Amino acid sequence: GKLPDKVTFWELDIVAMFPNLSRDRVWAAIQEMFTIVRRSRRMRGHLRFAINKIDRKLDRIGGGSPDLFTNFTKQQVLDFVYFDIYCNDLFVYLNVVYRQIRGIAIGGTCSSQLACADCMVSEYNYLQTVPPFALQGLASLHPCILPVKPGRFRDNCLGMKFVSTSFDDLQSWLEGVYNLQLQCEGMGDIWTTLQGEIQVDQATDHSPPIIHIRLADKGTKFTKAHQCLMRYPDAYAPKAPRTLKSLVPAMSKNCAYYRDTLADAQSNIELVVRDLQGKEYCKRWWVPCLKGCLDKWGLPLPALS
Repeated sequence: GKLPDKVTFWELDIVAMFPNLSRDRVWAAIQEMFTIVRRSRRMRGHLRFAINKIDRKLDRIGGGSPDLFTNFTKQQVLDFVYFDIYCNDLFVYLNVVYRQIRGIAIGGTCSSQLACADCMVSEYNYLQTVPPFALQGLASLHPCILPVKPGRFRDNCLGMKFVSTSFDDLQSWLEGVYNLQLQCEGMGDIWTTLQGEIQVDQATDHSPPIIHIRLADKGTKFTKAHQCLMRYPDAYAPKAPRTLKSLVPAMSKNCAYYRDTLADAQSNIELVVRDLQGKEYCKRWWVPCLKGCLDKWGLPLPALS
């Protein structure tokens, strides 16, 4: 099961996604998505949506008690979506009211969801029936690089390819999937998101590569400007202790999530501790909380007093 070539990550960005998505196209995609949902769920009755009044995690397709849920019919949802696509196109800039005449609203409340729905329908109709590009044949013998269908977050697409595979052919293939223009955002052995980092280690004897996942280091000089986000508040901030009560458990969970091995988790924990110590917080604000969360997730506890 040897690979004939090295593999690499690639990232493509949909160019000017919102203005380049025609309103008629998005409206048709939303209606098709309702059809796909009904077919996949084998539904016979009317399509309804229940929005929980207390916990959004309890929202569901179907009906719910009026005491706990706000219920919407399919037509009510479609009426709202139609208004948002075709009528919600006014915005104010420097005390002047403008109208966006092309595409869905830039910065609109539902624009991201509408654009993603359009892409999801394109992926459903195309990627479900077409074999993955670039990694086939011998590559299918190795689970580390499967599935190799591209992933997407809003307008960013990510995938893997053989180093020898033409990037132009790959880009043209994905442009055919979405019927939109794409541009290269990057390509290499490491792919960094706002929180995590994925790295592929190439083997020298054409054996399958090893993929590592870990928490992204935002303190390195190689970090891109848009990724250098402040994870924690300054120590002198009035609400710093209260904010840490929610941030520290979240980062502890990320230590367990962004890892392959226990050694990866240990590196993640050291990174979090370094960031917290660098802020010069009072230890009682975060040390007990961090130890308790790590113990809950079964992760090694750092030597902190």
